[in-house]
Amino acid sequence: MTLSELMTKYIEQKGLKLNSGTAADYQKKLNEGFPDWLDKPVNTITREMVAARHKNLPGNSITKDNKMRILRLLMRYALALKIIEESPTDILKKSELALWSKPTRKSRIIPVDRLKDWYEAVLQLTNPKAKTYLLLLLYTGLRANEALHLEWKNVDFKNDNLTVMDTKNHSNFTTYIPIQLKPYLRNLFEVTGGNLYVFPGDNADGVMAIPRWPLDQVTLKTGVEFSSHDLRRTFATIAEASLLPETIIKRLLNHTTDNCVTGGYIRTEANTMKQAIDRIAGFIQDHVKPDNQNVVALKTAHQ
Repeated sequence: MTLSELMTKYIEQKGLKLNSGTAADYQKKLNEGFPDWLDKPVNTITREMVAARHKNLPGNSITKDNKMRILRLLMRYALALKIIEESPTDILKKSELALWSKPTRKSRIIPVDRLKDWYEAVLQLTNPKAKTYLLLLLYTGLRANEALHLEWKNVDFKNDNLTVMDTKNHSNFTTYIPIQLKPYLRNLFEVTGGNLYVFPGDNADGVMAIPRWPLDQVTLKTGVEFSSHDLRRTFATIAEASLLPETIIKRLLNHTTDNCVTGGYIRTEANTMKQAIDRIAGFIQDHVKPDNQNVVALKTAHQ
């Protein structure tokens, strides 16, 4: 079995457990990192080949490791299928080589004192898809890829909620549309409402790619460097600053809470989730509105 055939078999075997975006990303990384190995029989790929390829891959250590993780995943699958007797990617963890980089947890956010400048620059973007995409991430904390695959049929303007299907933890996740975000989604509907996806594009799976140039435009205008995932981290930081409980923040981020004894007992009601989203949106509004406006108090949990 060739490496390419192994990838096809892996994706087919995973089926519905692997969404189309993830499958496409796996294939992309395999094609970029190992284009000359795709037609090689898996059992001819050696430890020495893996070590040499890791050394010669272009990009930084994180980029290299991400491609190597796809190869490791496939080799472990081949091991399970008894196609090979040992995984050649095991050489990457040998202490004397230490080829895996030591990742540091990222902590970059949009600082509160720069949020207004950033927000105004986003509103000035002429690309309605990019503008709404960035605001959606800020106001909901959705994962970048899950936001890109949002479908119009799962956006409910009547009840002010939206549902992302088949998320990272293999569940459907419903969150709420704050009043500040709703006009932008409404306007975008006039542009892309005839499509399946909220953010249609030319990717293989039909969705927009992360809008790199609009992100760069905002950075050039404000000096604030950020990524799509930084907005998710910013959302979580604002949620904490809004004095929301950790269990609520985890629910808003669609993080699993059942592995926590207390969290396993808590089933957050929809109204509580909506109030939490509104509180976060209120915090954002207080920090991005023009200076000459009066301060609007945030809603409390019982309002």
